Amino acid sequence: MIAESRQKLQVFGRSRGLIVFRFNFRKVQRDGPDDGQETETMWCFEQVTINPPIERGRLIDAIIASRYSKSAEIALINNKDLSPEGADEYQKYQACRAQAKAWVKEAL
Repeated sequence: MIAESRQKLQVFGRSRGLIVFRFNFRKVQRDGPDDGQETETMWCFEQVTINPPIERGRLIDAIIASRYSKSAEIALINNKDLSPEGADEYQKYQACRAQAKAWVKEAL
């Protein structure tokens, strides 16, 4: 899920007993509510939730699941060798996996 805040939030938080993991932080400028008002700096980020405790593999799985369903993952794996498009989509999936691992490594 994509979210935003006026201040940079901590990477880990809690909500209703769940662990919230925030990643892929980006600083963006938003126009004020009316013309002529100053722009404000916002932090955009993605977040996933998992049940406690914090575990590397479950965080990585949650990030990937926020982008690919299990059936989509299986289809990508099965179709990677059938066409150039399948190979391209599989490479994007692998890049997503690598990025998820990097975000989690940085946080832990």
